[in-house]
Amino acid sequence: MHGMPGWTYEGSDHVVAGEAVVVGGERQLLMDSWVVADTAGCQRVVHQPVRHEANPLIVAGPEGGKCIGHANVIHDAARGVYQMWTEGAIMRGSRAGRTHYHQTYGRYFESTDGVDWEAPDLSLFEVEGIEDGNVFLADAERGVSPSVIETPTRWRERGKYLMVYDNGMMGRRDFAALPANGQQQRLAFSDDGIRWQGSAEPIFRGQSDTHNNVCYNEERGVLMLYRRAPINAGEIRRIAYSESADLIDWTQPRVIVSPDELDAHSLYGMTVSRYQGVYIGFLQQFYLADPLGGGMKPGKHMMVDVQLAWSRDGLNWSRHPGRPIFLETGPVGSYDWGMVYVGKGLIERDDRIDLYYTGWNFPHVPGEQRSHICLAALRKDGFVSVGAPERGRLLTRPMVCPGGRLHVNLRAQEGGGARVQVMRGDGAMDGHAVEGWGNELSGAVTGDVLDEVVGWGGSAEMGAMKGRTIRLLFEMERAEIYSFWFGT
Repeated sequence: MHGMPGWTYEGSDHVVAGEAVVVGGERQLLMDSWVVADTAGCQRVVHQPVRHEANPLIVAGPEGGKCIGHANVIHDAARGVYQMWTEGAIMRGSRAGRTHYHQTYGRYFESTDGVDWEAPDLSLFEVEGIEDGNVFLADAERGVSPSVIETPTRWRERGKYLMVYDNGMMGRRDFAALPANGQQQRLAFSDDGIRWQGSAEPIFRGQSDTHNNVCYNEERGVLMLYRRAPINAGEIRRIAYSESADLIDWTQPRVIVSPDELDAHSLYGMTVSRYQGVYIGFLQQFYLADPLGGGMKPGKHMMVDVQLAWSRDGLNWSRHPGRPIFLETGPVGSYDWGMVYVGKGLIERDDRIDLYYTGWNFPHVPGEQRSHICLAALRKDGFVSVGAPERGRLLTRPMVCPGGRLHVNLRAQEGGGARVQVMRGDGAMDGHAVEGWGNELSGAVTGDVLDEVVGWGGSAEMGAMKGRTIRLLFEMERAEIYSFWFGT
């Protein structure tokens, strides 16, 4: 040891602080490691939405029109109206024992409360066998699958709404001889959501008979498209991704979610919506028999359930390791016992999140199928919680404190609750308690609260912490936390 420089054995206090998370005023969800550094004695729980008592809200029909689905909902706050775009289909006759899809079309609905929906007479198209005049798109043979978003500002001059939809596929009478590129995905714009101006050429050719849907990534300035995989290992039902910065050139689609040993053989599709900085994916598990064995679930042959997936960039996706079902089919004989598909668009209420889904009263096999538009709801921020069945701790990553007050969304059992300690998160002082901000001074948060302010020693204002890099240590006892945020 003689002659060696002192720094090799004396240690150092010169720890360079890492990059801190900038949280701003956005609510912080806890399903991943974006803001969570470590937990002890805790577990993540995926929560299931509760079906609305008025279900089904919209029933397919009348004669010939037994299919309605791929619900896409937007709330126009300025008008106080909820708008819904769906796909409908006339299915009559059969070939080789299979129901024959004769024609598909787009239908438009409106509501003032999101529960009772009306089919306005648009007087645009007449479809044989369909009594309602709410058809907004009728030039597709086994297509449509509308995905509607408000047009990003950079393209707003083209119309208030942007839609990606399908046009044509192998469902024609000559489908056996039709090549895969008989299907197309097209882009259209509209000022009112009813009259659409489509692109002259498709943005993609090739089979993708699922709910192809789009999101806009504002940080990167790209439109993100989720579809089926045109290149695969022999099973098209995978989740693929493509993006475009100019709506002309699109990246080559690549598989981003494929089934593993815990999944069904096929992933029918995945609708994606952004919520509080997180891309939420509703991944459809299709229990189709794997010709190589496996991939099935007892009693679920040809049925579809929904799992929850999440991503911070829309490309790299994660799921709960236990793969719990987020929305499962209903009891046998009910309106949604065969298949369920969560649609596009999350509607945020004061205390909950509304999700629209399609429920089928039959599995994915020929038969007397009928589908319905249904509604289910979660508590606010209620996708995933981190909780302690007995006692546990959750430590955040270093964050830049924006000041204001700390809010939590929490549910505690009787006698349980949570306290919060503020610690330094910078360099050599990382993890040191900040005097005056300890657990012993934190007011306990108890009960079932969607928005509770945390205080220390009778004060809730965090102005003294503004701009500083801090960590939060949540100490829980028989409680679960859904989110936290800084605000007024």
